[in-house]
Amino acid sequence: MSEEKHEYDDSMMIDDDETALEIAALQSEDMLPQPKKEYIYHKEALTALLDEISQKKFKWIQRCDITSSEPIVVDKTEDDLDRELKFYQQGLEAAIQGKQEVLNAGVPFERPDDYFAEMVKSDAHMARIRDKLIT
Repeated sequence: MSEEKHEYDDSMMIDDDETALEIAALQSEDMLPQPKKEYIYHKEALTALLDEISQKKFKWIQRCDITSSEPIVVDKTEDDLDRELKFYQQGLEAAIQGKQEVLNAGVPFERPDDYFAEMVKSDAHMARIRDKLIT
């Protein structure tokens, strides 16, 4: 009989523990209703902040932003080739537009004709490679 009583006490403890956990969860701050936040639309203040952070006052060369003339529209999202082609076309348009903007800003874009850079491979090695490619 003592074993039966012991089993009964264990089951009661489990129920008591679960009840205690439920009560603790309900009393936690996460479960308490939070005061409703009031959102106020101050159009003038928002416009002033937008003007403050707007980059329109900077020259393009300081912003370097480019927006595509047309959004990408992919008919079939599963068609990887079509999707990549659209990304390529958008990137190409941005590169052409960016180069034009840099030139309009008067910033040198291309290397001068007399520019010589230190090469990793010797001229003799590059000549051998050129000969192999040509023949």
